[in-house]
Amino acid sequence: MIGDFNEITDHNEKEGGRKRFDSSFLPFRQMLSDCGMLEFPHTGNMLSWVGRRAGGTTVRCRLNRTVGNEDWHESFPHSAVRYLKLWVSDHRSILADILKKPVRKAKKFKFDKRWPDNEELRQVILDS
Repeated sequence: MIGDFNEITDHNEKEGGRKRFDSSFLPFRQMLSDCGMLEFPHTGNMLSWVGRRAGGTTVRCRLNRTVGNEDWHESFPHSAVRYLKLWVSDHRSILADILKKPVRKAKKFKFDKRWPDNEELRQVILDS
């Protein structure tokens, strides 16, 4: 599941504004636990929402997140999430890479100027 859950799990997911009672996080954490939801690894600024309060106070919270159950994580073990930059909206977009296998980066090809003069290599290429 990817989206705006409009809730946080603890004080680490909020900057600015009034401090909440620790007990206020319990229902959301309990729902995630009851449903067997696990977070995906992520990069970028996880404080996905920014708002302004009366008096000019800026509040940042992690309202948007990506979670999946154990079966999903086992089926797509190399999945990852990126929090993108704030743009137009007061919420950061989330980009999820749902992957069964790790992404392999292409290796840069390097040409060795000695190859054209190597008769043995030339013959291998011609034979293949």
